Amino acid sequence: MLEKTIQSKNPNSIPMMIKAVTEVKTPEGINPTEHNRVCDLVKKLEFELKQAEDTFDKQMRTMRQE
Repeated sequence: MLEKTIQSKNPNSIPMMIKAVTEVKTPEGINPTEHNRVCDLVKKLEFELKQAEDTFDKQMRTMRQE
């Protein structure tokens, strides 16, 4: 599932990444390099989501003040 998610049309889809990561039950047999790459990608996506939420909140406050 993880490879399919990464190769899909929109690999930055947070729900897809969460589903792919949660399907991996145990760390046995997981390539550490691949695991680190996915963890870094998840952190990057969480950061981008936080930025988008902050931008949205600022825009909403601005619209309410007008």
